[in-house]
Amino acid sequence: MEWYRYPPGPPVVLPSHTHDEYQLNLNPDLPGSYRYRGALHVVPAGSITVIMPGEAHSPRDCGAREDTSSHLTSRQHGTTCTATPPRMSHSPNWLASLS
Repeated sequence: MEWYRYPPGPPVVLPSHTHDEYQLNLNPDLPGSYRYRGALHVVPAGSITVIMPGEAHSPRDCGAREDTSSHLTSRQHGTTCTATPPRMSHSPNWLASLS
C-alpha cells in the first residue's frame, strides 16, 4: 500500500497513465475525480475506486485543498483479494484496521 499526504494548495492533476495491475484508491478526506474512459467521474470523499489493469486514467482534485488531505493506494495482481476491508466510517481508527 502507498500512503500520500497533500498539503493545502491548488488542485493536483496527474497526467494520463496506466498500471499493469488493479489499482484500489481511497480518498478519505476530500472528493476527487478521474478522467476515465472518455468521461470525468467525480468520486465522493470516503469512496473506494478500482481502476482496471491497462486502463488509461487521469486523477485530479475537484478543487483547491484548504486542509491537508490524504490518499491511500493499493495495487493488486490477479482477480482475487485475500482480505475484505472493514466497513468504513468517519472514525480515524478505521485506517489502522487495514494494516
